[in-house]
Amino acid sequence: MKIKISFFICLILIGILNLSFTQPESLKQLILIDVSHGQKFWFDPSQPEHMNKNRAEYVASMVENTAALLDVRIGFLNKQIEKKHLMNCKLLFIHVPTSGFDKSEVRNIIQFIKNGGSLFLAMEDDYWVTLEDTNVNDIVKPFGMQFGGSIADKTIGGYSIVSDLTPKSYKIPYRDGRIVKGGIPFCFSNASKEYYFGTYKTLDKGGKIVLMGDGMISLSLSSWGEESNHRYNEFMTSVLKWLLD
Repeated sequence: MKIKISFFICLILIGILNLSFTQPESLKQLILIDVSHGQKFWFDPSQPEHMNKNRAEYVASMVENTAALLDVRIGFLNKQIEKKHLMNCKLLFIHVPTSGFDKSEVRNIIQFIKNGGSLFLAMEDDYWVTLEDTNVNDIVKPFGMQFGGSIADKTIGGYSIVSDLTPKSYKIPYRDGRIVKGGIPFCFSNASKEYYFGTYKTLDKGGKIVLMGDGMISLSLSSWGEESNHRYNEFMTSVLKWLLD
């Protein structure tokens, strides 16, 4: 009898362990990718009429690979950012927007961060988008951070240092980046630590912000055009993990 009871208890424990490692999709943390502000590289892959559908599907598949490693889910936002969209979201991902955010959107995002949400925001230099085109600084200035003009250094290539986000130094792409101000620098041009294009900050209630002045690394690509064998997803996995913790 004792053997039978022990065997039954083991089966129950195994079932509990399986449940603990298999998280329902609805309970997974959500990364919400904004595609409603004229994004240069990101599009919703579910929109079949889009002229860049193949690229949209490829870029989305790269970040979905990263999401699978982190056991989180991805969503795309095609409309104005409202408070209800951010209620179940842990991380808002905004990549090279080219149009402005209206006042209500700015308020909603700021409140989201103040309440403990995380923001990843990447911009490019003036060739792609100017600060007159989009008012991203209205979102991050209340937290002592902002984007500036183009970085004077024209060196190609950069790296990240060991930081709260990155457990080791990564070789990362950089070319003609945009100045970022505020926060702790962790991404630099190969030329000098004077030229940094990635910073991060943790807020009192647990909110987190990462600003990137160059958008290539945050596409998480394994290849692009004739270039291949990238390991961008390793860097971004570390960064997103930190933002989700």
